[in-house]
Amino acid sequence: MTAYRLSELIDVGFGNPSVLIPCFVTDGSNGCFVQQVTADGTVEYMKEIVGQPYPRVVSGFPALGINLRGQALFAVRWIDLTLKIGTINEMKSLSWSHTDLEHWPFFALDSAIVFGGDENTALARAAATLGDQGSSWLKIEKSARRSMKRDQALDTTPDELLAALQDLDKLEVGPWARRWTHMWGKYRGHPVLAKYAFDWISTSTYHSPKHALILGILLKSTDSKLSRTALEIGRNWLAKRSWKRGTWARVWLKIIPFEPDDSSLIELAFQYLEDMALPGADVAFPGDWPRLWRWLWDEELDQDILYQLALTALGRGGRSRRFFKSVTTALLASDAPRVRQIVFEWMVSSPNFGPGWADTCEYFLTDPDRRDQAMPLAIDYLFNFDNKDTRGWPNLWLAVVEKNGGTDELLLISDRWITQAAQKLARWPDILHRRLQLGEIDDHVRMIALQWIDDHNHHPYANMIANELSTEHAAARGKSDPLPLVKL
Repeated sequence: MTAYRLSELIDVGFGNPSVLIPCFVTDGSNGCFVQQVTADGTVEYMKEIVGQPYPRVVSGFPALGINLRGQALFAVRWIDLTLKIGTINEMKSLSWSHTDLEHWPFFALDSAIVFGGDENTALARAAATLGDQGSSWLKIEKSARRSMKRDQALDTTPDELLAALQDLDKLEVGPWARRWTHMWGKYRGHPVLAKYAFDWISTSTYHSPKHALILGILLKSTDSKLSRTALEIGRNWLAKRSWKRGTWARVWLKIIPFEPDDSSLIELAFQYLEDMALPGADVAFPGDWPRLWRWLWDEELDQDILYQLALTALGRGGRSRRFFKSVTTALLASDAPRVRQIVFEWMVSSPNFGPGWADTCEYFLTDPDRRDQAMPLAIDYLFNFDNKDTRGWPNLWLAVVEKNGGTDELLLISDRWITQAAQKLARWPDILHRRLQLGEIDDHVRMIALQWIDDHNHHPYANMIANELSTEHAAARGKSDPLPLVKL
């Protein structure tokens, strides 16, 4: 066993009492190490930290040390600045108790573990001190603690695990993957569970996105033997070239970060892109094609070939927002005018609209040479809006209004969208806000706006929209003073 000597105590508290983090040094290393502690207070392993994360370092402590698999050291600075250092049992035996600490939220959070107590209450109390950031902090902290507790779950025997797995083989792909993922969280890293997953992926005749999900979990395992096996299974799966189910690219993207310079994987990727880009391909355009293309593009691999593949695939995939963000944006940034012209011609001739089409059209509204041709196409798209296009439509309408102003046609189009689109959409308040700035609305839109304010009075736009609605209401009736329509 390797001995570690206590070198410093880092103060991460917000006053006193304060939890201190013991840092250690060891012979043969210039690094600083912190303990990774199990539920019973023993040192599972030591983690090296780079640099000093906090400026406040406490001094004046005795010479102490620890060993791997031995008792960990805990440290606190008490209200009277007394320094207390000891094992978990020594800390529990001290005279002060968890109930004495309720007025110091962050200390109570850690003491709930040492002394026992309601950890959820301690979390909520700590979050309340953070104001507007409390909710976000609480979600992150709870997630981290759930992960920690899973990692500290008790070992299970193969027989017990096999009993839990007995019905797994009877399940379909989706339920199988959900059950396996749940069990992996509970019995993390168990070889029996890993073997089940490897056998399932290797022998499955149906290629599901769940294969990529589970492979990704296994590849990230801290067990090097398990992760190497996952890499081998994944490579064999890719070599079968079973890409017509649309899962192939997703698995490739899981594998490639572990072997980014493997020429055989790169060659397979180009073959996949070519086969699936062809207009005559007998399957739907795979959603992960753009992500794979973009990975190769960012690595600057054979960009002339990637240009041609992207232009070939434009007719099949260009209507999707994912294609626009990963592929079309790269084409439009090209220095070759011919490439941009091909994209423009596709947009003009494309018989089917879609979010990616709307994003492309929005781009060409900023092009002085093509804006006049793009504008009527944009208005036609807005008039024939698709409720499924939750992002392309709002962005395009705002862009057209910016260029054309609030014409009667655009106001009627926006009123129809406001009444029919789902109010939970992120851009719905933006459209309503801009619409109120452009002129009078009818009673139906006004009632919808009033109801939205009533239902969302904590939304950042609520006060602003209420004031605009009040002003518009008064102006529509020729009154000099706005009416107080709503009280927030």
